[in-house]
Amino acid sequence: YSRNPAAFGMTAAASDYAAKENIVLVGSLENGLPLYMFDYKPEFKARWGYGRYLGVMAQDVELVLPEAVYEDETGIKVVDYSKLH
Repeated sequence: YSRNPAAFGMTAAASDYAAKENIVLVGSLENGLPLYMFDYKPEFKARWGYGRYLGVMAQDVELVLPEAVYEDETGIKVVDYSKLH
């Protein structure tokens, strides 16, 4: 089961490589950004969710749309999905 954070009303989601595990490249968005399936690491599940997700990596987004990435109070990079085109 996979979920895209934006499809569930979330405009922002932890997208840092450091917060994810079981990462698999599954394709790309229309704008060329790589698209991955992943799980959040155990220490991030309570805040960001349980199960498989479909999304981007903040480090990839930073290279082409730096305005769509920010760090939360813990230093984890977050992507504002509303800014992805």
